[in-house]
Amino acid sequence: MDINNQSGSSIVLFYADVSSEAENVIKQKIATLTIPNGMVNVPYEWLADLTSSAGNSDLRTVDLVGDLKDIGLKAEIVAGKVKISGTPTKAFRGDKVLVRPLVRPCFDNYTKTVRFYIDPNPRSLESPNLSVADYEGYNNDTAENGVILSNTEKYDDGQPKVLGLAKGETVPAAPIEIDTPSAVPFEVIAASARGREHADKGEPRDDAFHFEFDKDTHWNFVAVADGGGSYRYSRKGSELASRTVIKKLRETLTEEFKLSGLSSWRDEFIKANGKLPIEKENEYVNKTQLGKVLYDAVIAAYQAIDEEHNKREGTVLKDYHTTLLCAAFRWFPELNNNHGGWFIASYWVGDGAAAVLRPTVSGGNFPPDKVFVLGIPDWGELPNTTRFLTQQGENEPEQIRSRCRFSFCDSFEAMIFMTDGVSDPFFPSDAAVVRDEQCWLMFYEERLRNGCKDGVEAKPCPEVFDAQLTPQAKSEALLKWLIDIYARANRDDRTILIVRNNTAK
Repeated sequence: MDINNQSGSSIVLFYADVSSEAENVIKQKIATLTIPNGMVNVPYEWLADLTSSAGNSDLRTVDLVGDLKDIGLKAEIVAGKVKISGTPTKAFRGDKVLVRPLVRPCFDNYTKTVRFYIDPNPRSLESPNLSVADYEGYNNDTAENGVILSNTEKYDDGQPKVLGLAKGETVPAAPIEIDTPSAVPFEVIAASARGREHADKGEPRDDAFHFEFDKDTHWNFVAVADGGGSYRYSRKGSELASRTVIKKLRETLTEEFKLSGLSSWRDEFIKANGKLPIEKENEYVNKTQLGKVLYDAVIAAYQAIDEEHNKREGTVLKDYHTTLLCAAFRWFPELNNNHGGWFIASYWVGDGAAAVLRPTVSGGNFPPDKVFVLGIPDWGELPNTTRFLTQQGENEPEQIRSRCRFSFCDSFEAMIFMTDGVSDPFFPSDAAVVRDEQCWLMFYEERLRNGCKDGVEAKPCPEVFDAQLTPQAKSEALLKWLIDIYARANRDDRTILIVRNNTAK
């Protein structure tokens, strides 16, 4: 039989004549067979016992057929077992690889279909720092090595335009220190890097972040957004979402804004030790002035994207699909029984992660938790999908308010916002983002500071914790840290924004 004439890719097993009982045993083994995936340029080895019984020599030879022959692997029989090994030289996507046992008269037309992939090796792909041309009619500002440069161009709203949006960016040179009367110096450290998926295709980064500080009102505003990679103009959607939500919050949260109407919420929040049930929290979001402010800001972001798509002929709203994680926060002396505290109003739609970290919290602090999360990540109707600000139903009042959270604490060391290009490699699941305090502390205190090589490879980034460096220098180090992260099958854009107490060690 000339197996090379068979169509598709197959693993063909040749057996000696076997009894019907032995045939059934072999079929049962093949029926439950799975083959682990591999990666280009990474040594691969797989062993399987597909004989009728241990030590039986009824399996004589094994062959790879079709495209499987040309990817750098070989098949052989070793000590009675099937062995496929080698170092793959190119990617392979086998959704329907046939496992075919052959011997006459047994196994007539019996096959088992398995999936077998050789994934591209991210290390061999184009560097995320390479520049990219203007894409789909939107300008792509570029910067040497992904670092922000000064620029006199302005956005439509008059704000200065910065470079590096296509491939990578860090915080602008100034202002960066948070203005607060709490006498504790805080700073923002932030960076965003184009993922290898986009770099490999010569496409721009779809993530965005933005932050502002209001010296008059002492309110601080931060946002990160992740444009859906498969949607045509999502990079514009993430930019508009992050900038517009902050613009609206800053316009609305004036110097006269107080925490009036939140005293009942504050009392219940303290009574619940910082763990109000979501339905009770949503009740206060619904009936307070601040809840309306947050709702109006999210609606403004949605409308800005809707207006953009209406201006651009031939587009639909989903072309601009984006997630959004944002917060407005400031120090209020009347919080925490007039001892003062940080009030945080946040909104979160989509995946990613956002939390407040307090590693050195003690029994006298409020709340007593070392980590509290600022929302709940969600996913879409299909695997590996999420929800977007621009998705149907997400502009409904009840849906927006259900995603808003109020929190306060007497102190914090870091407030972290990240897109899923960062959270996916370091958090094993969405449940870990929400519930695993140790996973958050491990990310911040160990993996960011000291690096890691436990399934995810990341270099140390001690600059983030160095009080002698400027936020700009820290952010440039953070950008390099993002680019150098290596996690198998993780090729997404990566964005992280850290609000940090600069006195913390």
